[in-house]
Amino acid sequence: MPNPNPPTATLRAFTASGTVFEIDEPGKWLRRIPAAADANTAFDQVALRRDGEWIRFAFMGRVRLGHPLTFILVPLGDPNRVAATARASTPVTRLERPTVDA
Repeated sequence: MPNPNPPTATLRAFTASGTVFEIDEPGKWLRRIPAAADANTAFDQVALRRDGEWIRFAFMGRVRLGHPLTFILVPLGDPNRVAATARASTPVTRLERPTVDA
């Protein structure tokens, strides 16, 4: 079901792999934007099936520099039949609060 109120990033977390997570904290949405394939990092670039899409999360751990971003996604199917997905990023290297155009 499409989200009638598109998410707005209230926080961007940049990780050691070059991936950026845009997070809508109040609405519990996030979007993973992977690094370019030729990114100069010590980490392999991995594509995930919903990269670039806003997805709901049920829980997110405390966001801290130098630590992985950890979260549990809302199950895509019937929560009684489908397990939630837990994910962890490479360590967070920078945090940014986007500005909103007035």
